[in-house]
Amino acid sequence: MDGKYLLKRGRTWYVRFAIPHTVQDIFGKQEFVQSLKTKDFQEAKLLKHKYLDRYAQMISVAKRQLGSNRSKEDQLIDCGLMLRQFNEQEPLTDDSWNSDVLESKLEELWGPEVAHSVLNGHHHDYKGTQVPIGIVEALKDAYKASDPDTALLSLMKDKFIEVQKRSLKEYTCSRKLMNLERFIGWYGDKDIRSVQKKHVSEFLSELIERENYAKNTIDGILGDLSSFFNWAEGSGLVSHDPVNGVSKVIPIPKGKSIDDQSNLPYSNDMLERWFDHIKEEPMIFGISCIGLY
Repeated sequence: MDGKYLLKRGRTWYVRFAIPHTVQDIFGKQEFVQSLKTKDFQEAKLLKHKYLDRYAQMISVAKRQLGSNRSKEDQLIDCGLMLRQFNEQEPLTDDSWNSDVLESKLEELWGPEVAHSVLNGHHHDYKGTQVPIGIVEALKDAYKASDPDTALLSLMKDKFIEVQKRSLKEYTCSRKLMNLERFIGWYGDKDIRSVQKKHVSEFLSELIERENYAKNTIDGILGDLSSFFNWAEGSGLVSHDPVNGVSKVIPIPKGKSIDDQSNLPYSNDMLERWFDHIKEEPMIFGISCIGLY
């Protein structure tokens, strides 16, 4: 009788898996318990395995998160992104899976009173304490992050910047953030997978032709968009980099006269400033060296 990891409540079988103490804070609980929605023991023994495999993977991912310094809101969204990985690998028809994990994480981070307010405060007859809108929005973002069918640019941007902060200086991250938000403001907070080469080209062309942006500025924006979509491609969020080849199809930035710096070849000073600007971007730095050669 292989009843390990099974629990019977009434006539229904559940799968039950203990969470290691070191990562219990990440999940906000001591164990996973999920209804298998069957009264048949033999069927329960078969159904439990897909959950046990998923639990083991989630715990493995959680252990890699230990030691990172993140806000509570970021931790909640991280939990959603972690769920996303497993929802993509093994889609489940039971929507209560995401809710169970995220609501437990919400309670672990802010406590049961705040969690109750967040989950019930939208009812018109609710009389409890109102919570900061930021927590409510973080939970919404976590749900969006957990859905494999949703990959909003704003959510992916925040995740990208968080990763960049681990290795880049604050100024560089702030510049990347500003340029990404500029693109999202123009394109809209849509699914990252909807961005095509023509959209990036139109965005940069508009900056060149209508806003008269200088060549150095356009190069900086192009570099930041490229690093973002390269990260997204490497993370499996997009199948291709929509920035690739854009530099060949956008207009050459125009100056007011033939003497304007944007119409002249790069000077030594311009090259020095460019390489200083990208010194913490190994890939872009290497491409620039090859191009210069």
